[in-house]
Amino acid sequence: MLKTIAAGLGLGLGGFLIAVFAAGAGHGTNVPGFIVVPWMMLLLLARAGTMALLIGACAQFVIYLLIIRSRRLLALPIGIAHCAAAVWGMALNGILF
Repeated sequence: MLKTIAAGLGLGLGGFLIAVFAAGAGHGTNVPGFIVVPWMMLLLLARAGTMALLIGACAQFVIYLLIIRSRRLLALPIGIAHCAAAVWGMALNGILF
């Protein structure tokens, strides 16, 4: 269980760093952030604080891994929800349309 949580935290922190570095202080792109950590990017559009964004990014993958570990059949719905959140966020940000 601790390995799963550590893996989720590592993936979330890595995704958060990818999103931050790709954004380039406002001069880059938000697309990698929406693809890797869409729930964190949706919080960003809602103007959440930085700590909420970091916690959201880390918690996203911990929750994914814990759910998939307990019920492998939920991997597909989680993947679909992740992709839907990415598309939703990019549409709200004006990237897609």
